[in-house]
Amino acid sequence: MAESTTTTRAKELAEAHWAYIRGILEAHGIEEKKIKEVAYHYPTAFAHGYKHAIEDVEEGFYSDGGLGGK
Repeated sequence: MAESTTTTRAKELAEAHWAYIRGILEAHGIEEKKIKEVAYHYPTAFAHGYKHAIEDVEEGFYSDGGLGGK
């Protein structure tokens, strides 16, 4: 996957997943200040992990359909 495509997709997924996580935090009564603190880090951490997963797939790490295919 091209870098710009990976970055765009990572951001899309991070935003969607953050909306889900935010809803969970709100449902559990977490105060807004804490949610904002998490929101500062969560989307970038998600995107970072997604990019590593794409690298692993491109390198054939999951070629046997599971972890440790290499």
